Amino acid sequence: MAEYNITYGVSLKFRYSNLPDLVLSIIGVTSNALLLNAFNKDPLKCFRNSGTYLVINLSLSDCLACAFAPFHNTVKISGQYQFFECLILWSTSASLVSILSISIDRYCMVAFPIRHHALMDGKAAVLWLAAVWIVSCTLPILRVCETITYSSTHSAQ
Repeated sequence: MAEYNITYGVSLKFRYSNLPDLVLSIIGVTSNALLLNAFNKDPLKCFRNSGTYLVINLSLSDCLACAFAPFHNTVKISGQYQFFECLILWSTSASLVSILSISIDRYCMVAFPIRHHALMDGKAAVLWLAAVWIVSCTLPILRVCETITYSSTHSAQ
């Protein structure tokens, strides 16, 4: 079996073509942080329902996606496991699953209004959000496993 040496190095490259991505990321982080702050500072506590929790979850995942996005093109980590790509994949899949869960919640609210308010209380919303984040973790884990399998099969040759 051939031995191979993996060196991990980080290269930082800034190009002016990445500037629009950086500006959009700053705007995205700022707007989502303002939404999270508005939810936190709600004086009348009128935003405390399951639908708003799902929107806040979407805002949090979008904020993470916007925070990690500039590092995708500027920081390249050599080796098998690309950390920022995994974080970006995780946060964007959390955003997509959050949008899907908001759609399901809205459908249930319209189709079954009485049953929805009885079933979707605070504990159910927390379990729903935990399921969203667990499901969103599967795609990056599968990607890492695929990368490890791909590199192990090519290094054996």
